[in-house]
Amino acid sequence: MKAYKDYMDSFSPDEKWQNDTIKKLQGMSTGSKKSFAHKGLRMAAMIAVMCLALGITAYAVINVVWAPAEEADTGGSWVMVPVEEDYYEREGMLIGTGIYVKGFDLSQNVLDEETAQALRELLEGKVFTEDGEPFDLFVHAPGGYIADDRGYALYGADGVEIGSIYYDSIIRSKPISIDISTAAQVEELYAFPYSYEDAAKFLGQDFRLPAVYTESLSPPGFKMQDESYRGRYAVYVSLGGEPGMYFFVERNRSGEPDEWAAPGAAITEALIADTAVYKISDDIAGNRYTWENDGLTYMFFQSTGSPACFTDEQCEDIIRSMIE
Repeated sequence: MKAYKDYMDSFSPDEKWQNDTIKKLQGMSTGSKKSFAHKGLRMAAMIAVMCLALGITAYAVINVVWAPAEEADTGGSWVMVPVEEDYYEREGMLIGTGIYVKGFDLSQNVLDEETAQALRELLEGKVFTEDGEPFDLFVHAPGGYIADDRGYALYGADGVEIGSIYYDSIIRSKPISIDISTAAQVEELYAFPYSYEDAAKFLGQDFRLPAVYTESLSPPGFKMQDESYRGRYAVYVSLGGEPGMYFFVERNRSGEPDEWAAPGAAITEALIADTAVYKISDDIAGNRYTWENDGLTYMFFQSTGSPACFTDEQCEDIIRSMIE
């Protein structure tokens, strides 16, 4: 697809700024070598991962050797720390699980009969068609039940269109409560309306975008993190297509980090383009890769549960293209 190349050729209205930025994006500036740093405090976080699509590009095969690490710290707001798989249960923490998002296929979220029945009870009197008829969201699927709107627009009891339905539970337990967002709220959540120039100005410097597997990429969208959160300056980047790429980039921290607990995760580290890269792998979130470059911390999310996703080697190629 030509769209990504066209974007890279013309995204800045300022010719000098554009030329300087594209040089960096093409790896023409020199990144500093990083050591394996380890620090840490605490925080649990959940980020919705979007899978989008990329084509295939020939790229040199470079063997990357991953070694166990105690934690993942590349200078950003969080240090990712592995904890026991039952961490959420022991802490009594609630996890939100999406069963319906307007316009997104969540058919891989197969529910057992007990969970589906519990959700039916929690949703009673809360989901209707446009005509005001009560709507049973669940249908049979291989292995259990899935939520399916069957082409209907869904509405709450107040007549406002529904955008998403999540249920809260202590992980691996029965649903405890329901969280319903409006279509307008979901549209805002999934909107990435800003330009690269907006994002670079917010961070105070330009930053890297992927330079491989880009044939079917649409132009990227950007969203800025509200700086009121502990003074954090972060930009979230969505690259459209199928299966895809989603990452954030933030200014390196100036104070102490929070801890991001990763239940059941294996954390490993490797050198890619002379830079320390950490990989955080678990059955729930898939793979997350994080590294530091030019005073910025990056985290790239890869949903390994998707049938169409990057291989480990392709992820390494993408990261290398954003460092070199």
